[in-house]
Amino acid sequence: IGLDIGTSSVKGVLVAEDGTEKTTGKAEFVYTYREDGGIEIDAEAYLDACFPLLRRLASALPEHGALRGISAASASGNLLLLDEAGRPSPIFNWQDSRVGEEARTVLGRIDAGALYGQTGWPFDYKTFPLAMLCWIKCHRPELLEHASKVCMSTEYLVYRLTGRWGVSTSAGSPFYLLDQRTGEYNRELLGLFGIGEEQLPPVGRAGDAVGAVTKEGAARSGLPEGVPVLLGTFDHPSAARGAGVLQEGQMLLSCGTSWVGFFPLRDRQKGIANRMIVDPFLSPEGCWAGMVSIPSISPRIERYMR
Repeated sequence: IGLDIGTSSVKGVLVAEDGTEKTTGKAEFVYTYREDGGIEIDAEAYLDACFPLLRRLASALPEHGALRGISAASASGNLLLLDEAGRPSPIFNWQDSRVGEEARTVLGRIDAGALYGQTGWPFDYKTFPLAMLCWIKCHRPELLEHASKVCMSTEYLVYRLTGRWGVSTSAGSPFYLLDQRTGEYNRELLGLFGIGEEQLPPVGRAGDAVGAVTKEGAARSGLPEGVPVLLGTFDHPSAARGAGVLQEGQMLLSCGTSWVGFFPLRDRQKGIANRMIVDPFLSPEGCWAGMVSIPSISPRIERYMR
């Protein structure tokens, strides 16, 4: 089973070993749009979209078929925190527009150029988890003070399926807290927020097994107990793998909420020099990748039409 956890919905497919699609499905997310620019989704409502889709896909397994594994590609960048009792905060969507000067205030001494070199993602001081953490530090500090885990929504889904935490260097790049070259967390940033590495998901490579579906996860999702759950990637690198866009000189164009051009690159520095969004992709054995993006184009077009 493959999932594509996007901004507005989650899509899924059950695929046979020969690549034949057996069934597909989709579930929409329902966000709360706040007057102050906040865009949130309740963590249980998020699971209530994902789990029935997984159940629908699993129910299409052939009578004598076995499910070999599950992984998710995700647009990621949606922050949430769990308190000491494991209760989740709302999921803060990457398009949340509440951050004003908070990020510049909190990160004043952080070198944005060096941060880009580590993460592969240019930082606009307005969006994605790092900016949202700055807003939380200024306006909701209790969430950080009582946090047992700081993560993103995809890792939370994997945790609820397996009871285990994990994130790949690809899916973790929009987190801005880790160095995608080494898989190590940025201790200077963690110090600003009082976050310890034990509060973060362990970092691995795409395709690594996080764990297996637990009895509780199976009851909630309809998946067979014991099925391996594998670390996925940011969405476009997964699409490139599936489409066979693997070598420098090829290009993948993805048209969704955002429109993205995806380019395999042998030299990571070429992506950095051109201010692209950089992904670990097939490195170190194969290509890195650079992406150029027109963000949120679908909502913009809809807004203009209205």
